[in-house]
Amino acid sequence: MYIQAIRKPSLDAGLSDICIGKSVAPTYLPACYFKNQYKQGDVQEFNLVDGGVAANNPALVAINQITKQILDGNPDFFPIKPMDYGRFLVISVGTGSSKAQQKYSAQKAAKWGDLGW
Repeated sequence: MYIQAIRKPSLDAGLSDICIGKSVAPTYLPACYFKNQYKQGDVQEFNLVDGGVAANNPALVAINQITKQILDGNPDFFPIKPMDYGRFLVISVGTGSSKAQQKYSAQKAAKWGDLGW
């Protein structure tokens, strides 16, 4: 997305819009819609839902995108090689974890419904 935003500035959406859009969980919140305009007439519309719907591991998607940029010869990543993962720094901001680990059976979880999850 980084390179696409350089090539087409209307894709360079605001961080707050992206954060709101990527965290709207289906069944809990409505999808997020916003427009981004760069210059007159260059408008990009965004319809976003929780990133976990398409990719449950966003860090892996980010690493994949960087690897593609390295393979494409993007000078921003020189002299890193595509498999040089030791030089990648991934910062993942999450919601933490519970203090008490609980286990549930599939039979019990099947009865939760949309709001129980």
